[in-house]
Amino acid sequence: MGSLGRARLRAVSTPGVTFGLVDGGRAAAHEDELLALHAEVYGQASDPQVARQLRVWRRQPGFVLAEARHGGYLVGYACGMPLRPSTSWWKDLTTPLPADVVTEHPGRTFALTQLLVRGAWRRQGIGRSLHDLVMDGRPEERATLMVPPGATAAQTAFRTWGWRRVARTRGQCPGSPVLDVLVTDLLQGSTERKGCAMPIVGLGHTGLWVTDLTAMRDFYERVIGLTVTDEDEEQGIVFFSSRPEVEHHEFVLQRGRTAPPGSMLPHQISWRVDSVETLQMYHHRFKAAGVPVQQEVTHGNAYGIYFFDPEGNRGEVYLRIDRDVRQPFRKSLNLEQGVEDIHAEAERLLADDGPRYQPVTWQPGTDSTHG
Repeated sequence: MGSLGRARLRAVSTPGVTFGLVDGGRAAAHEDELLALHAEVYGQASDPQVARQLRVWRRQPGFVLAEARHGGYLVGYACGMPLRPSTSWWKDLTTPLPADVVTEHPGRTFALTQLLVRGAWRRQGIGRSLHDLVMDGRPEERATLMVPPGATAAQTAFRTWGWRRVARTRGQCPGSPVLDVLVTDLLQGSTERKGCAMPIVGLGHTGLWVTDLTAMRDFYERVIGLTVTDEDEEQGIVFFSSRPEVEHHEFVLQRGRTAPPGSMLPHQISWRVDSVETLQMYHHRFKAAGVPVQQEVTHGNAYGIYFFDPEGNRGEVYLRIDRDVRQPFRKSLNLEQGVEDIHAEAERLLADDGPRYQPVTWQPGTDSTHG
């Protein structure tokens, strides 16, 4: 079993599940287990074609396989490899894509070729952890995968995890299945962004001057859930990160604010989450902690909760949605309902006539919260 390496695993709800990465050579030793799990998931006898395909994949340069085991028993796996310039991945699209989309060069695309979890072990976070173990820290510019259009659970999961459909493919052999081709951008990839003259790869960190460092430290650690990575009481400064093993600090608080309460200082500080369920967790956490909430909204391309910290700075927790929606767009969204109902309401609000931008209904200093 390989080490967990670079990846940051999300927590799973089943104790005793361990994860590891192996390369193609070590995956060969587990081939029988992998094929047996594949046959179980797809409800069919072992297929020689599946075995041949797995052998081809694991011999590719850069192949990697993530395993999830419970007491040594294989309960799921995910695998993939970088695409070569000569790849046939884009060959059988039902509608051709532009050449600049399908042309490959070394380091451009990583293909996630399989992600399988035994039926009895699903809905426990194992699939997401396998996905993250394979994908986190990839050096390529983007990643791609294929999934059947009718695989509703998988389609929903991948959409929530930031994937988007770009095409549909069907092999040339009789009986070949129709598959959706999904793509996601990898933040660690190329820094050659369109319209970006400097090699900026993302926002590194931001910070706030504060009056009550103790109260603000408690809020961002206990309520928002950031990790304190360093602090200096004498200097009155605290460093936070949402992923401390990757980034030492993404957010800083330091004593020394001189502006009076209510001053318009930062516009907002936004924290991205990974699912609707996590957004709902913050909805209930803010309510229980008495956090002032300005509005819970859909932007069409994101769902978000706007809130205020103890010194009146506006923050947001949000989930990115794979939609291209002209901004600004903001309408109130009910996060008390089920996940599918939230998606349905957001679609309805997007299609509704009327103003696209609802003004906020609450500001700091008033006597009630909204949401």
